[in-house]
Amino acid sequence: ALKHHRDSDADAAQLNDLKLQIGKLSCEVGMYDQAIDFLVPWSKANNSPKATGRVAYYLGEAFHGVKDNRAAMNFLQQALRIDEFDDRAMNLLGRIYLEEGEGDDIALALVEKSVELEPSSVRYRLYLAMVLLKCGLYDRAKENLYRCLKYKASKVEARLLLAKTYMQEGLYHRAAGWFEKVIADENAEKNLQAEAEIGLATILKKQKGDHA
Repeated sequence: ALKHHRDSDADAAQLNDLKLQIGKLSCEVGMYDQAIDFLVPWSKANNSPKATGRVAYYLGEAFHGVKDNRAAMNFLQQALRIDEFDDRAMNLLGRIYLEEGEGDDIALALVEKSVELEPSSVRYRLYLAMVLLKCGLYDRAKENLYRCLKYKASKVEARLLLAKTYMQEGLYHRAAGWFEKVIADENAEKNLQAEAEIGLATILKKQKGDHA
């Protein structure tokens, strides 16, 4: 559609909207560089609070996707200034704060609030468990992960995080059992299986050392 409009006498408003939609869709399918290429010029050409509100979250996600967390934080903070109940911006900003060491308490508060605003989101609950694990709140992390086990889309990640949680607690036998479930799952992504194999190998090495 954009190519057609470029080759014709396009209506300026339609062309503007096409660029916006391509940028947002690029972000949603993980084409973050392309999203930035469309959305940054779009935001400069449409410089108003309302326009910023339409793209701030997507720019935050895109910059996080290309590992520029400082830029991502800036756009996500903008998104929350415009809409303080934007659960997507809240959740991602909390995770970035955790990654960047900007304060575990703030990260936890943001992710918890996003779950409160969107309790049906299994992804949010998984992310909450990750933050709880990082904060050493193991019982709460496990409570959320056992809930995530009910859903096919989150089962493998929940198992892997349960293994990591039990490992952090020193409950190596239980951790090994969850790692083994991830490894044995034919539908598990290869990178998650690789993490599980490393975790299981670490446990076996430790147990061998304890018996030496």
